Parts: sequence; structure tokens; C-alpha cells
Amino acid sequence: MGEEAKAPKETIRKAVLYAVLLAGFTFVVGSYAMVVGYGVSNLSTFTSQVIPGLIVAKRFTGALGAYALILVGTFLSTYGTVIGMGTPLSRVIFSLARDGVIPGSLSKVRSGSPVAAINATYAISVSAALLAGLTFYKLFGFYTGIYYAWAIFGILATLANLLIHILSNASLSTLSVRNRKRWLAWLIVPSATTVIMIIAFYFSLLGLGWPFLLAPAIFVAWSAISAIWALRSKQALVVQNA
Repeated sequence: MGEEAKAPKETIRKAVLYAVLLAGFTFVVGSYAMVVGYGVSNLSTFTSQVIPGLIVAKRFTGALGAYALILVGTFLSTYGTVIGMGTPLSRVIFSLARDGVIPGSLSKVRSGSPVAAINATYAISVSAALLAGLTFYKLFGFYTGIYYAWAIFGILATLANLLIHILSNASLSTLSVRNRKRWLAWLIVPSATTVIMIIAFYFSLLGLGWPFLLAPAIFVAWSAISAIWALRSKQALVVQNA
């Protein structure tokens, strides 16, 4: 995104800061409202509910209002996830295509945006959703199958995000130590957050049963394939530039 933004060092820094503040405020207020609405004395049963927010919404708005709120919330959450995941994925595809790792046709740009990579991103997303949805529908029925597919995609997205943050922290620490630029601060802070990410990894996988165990299996296989592909592509580029 830095290549597309004007004055990226300033605008992206402000955007990240404002996004964190806004998201943190929304999360804190929403969590407080959920706890108070559900009832502090009833919190022992909170985690056992599939959608506790539906219970709270129904209590204060009735069944119709509750389902309307859940529908709007689900749409906004899904839309935000699509934007949040699709934007970086399309830029990674664009970068790989531009560097010759994947077909160069995916690096096509129109009006400053990587249109070919964006189209490829949504083609991959729709294909994966249809394939998983239809497969689980055939195996488990409509509601259960769709729920399993949604949960597995959610676990995959969580694991992938955690891995990306761990790799980003490691890259920042390595670069800072190599350049000897504030290396102590950029070594301690990212390392501490990496430990937190590893703990999150552990609890994300804790207690998973079938078919949710498909998610970590797919994640490990995909990570291994990506690592092998990246190493081979790097070696090919070294030979090409030699």
C-alpha cells in the first residue's frame, strides 16, 4: 500500500494509529455493553453460548431487532474481513508477479491499482468458498456444513494472521540489528509480541476436534509449500541476476 499512497510515511502512520484507536475504543465499549447487557451475575454461562450477542440483542430489541442487528453486524464483519484480507493479498500477488515469481500478467495496473491481482484475489476467494461450502454441504448438510466451512476458514485466517505478524516482527528485529538503528528497542518489543503470538497460536489450536483439525493441517501444508516455492524462486532469481 505504501507504493499507492501519497506521502506514505506520514499517511500510513496516521492511518494505523487512528485505526488502532478507533478499533480499541469500539472493542472496549462493545465488550462492556455485552457484559452489562448479558448480566454480570450470568457470566458463568457466557462462553457456553454460541452467539451471546444474539441473546443480549433479543433482550433489548426483541427477536426482529436482534436478527436485524446480527444481519447488519455479520455483513459489516464479512465485508471488513474481505477488505482486510483481500487488500494485502492482492498486493502480494502483484509484487510476486512484478518480480517474476508468478506470471507477469498479474502485475497489470490500471489507474494506479493492481487490477489483475485484485481480480485474481477475488477469483481465488470465491472459488475456495464455493468449493468448501459445497463439499461440507454434501458431507454435513446445509446449516452444519456451512458452519463448519465458515469456522475452518476463520481458523485458517487466524493462524495466517498470527504467522504474518510473527514474520513481520522477526524481519523488523533482524533489519534493526543489521543496521544498528535503535536495535535494542526494535529487538525487545517485537520479540515480546512474538511470544504473545505464539501463545495465541497455542490457544487457537487447543481443543480442536474433527473437522476443525483440517484448518491447522491445511495451514501447515500451505506454509511448507510456500516456503519451498519461495526458496526455489529466490535461488532462480540469484542465478538469473548472476
